[in-house]
Amino acid sequence: MFIAIRRNARAVEKIVRWKLAIAVLILLALCGCGAAKAVRDTAGKFDEYGCLSREFKGQPSCQQQEP
Repeated sequence: MFIAIRRNARAVEKIVRWKLAIAVLILLALCGCGAAKAVRDTAGKFDEYGCLSREFKGQPSCQQQEP
């Protein structure tokens, strides 16, 4: 009887570990998506401010890209 209880406890431990590992992977994936959006937004701001600085310097303005 005690052997069966130990086997069940080990099985439960494995299930809990797998669930924890899956949860961590999901969280990492969500954080990665947020980081990618932040990089895209930052790159867009650099392009915008680069064009503004060209206008202040008297250089020709940037070509507007059509979406």
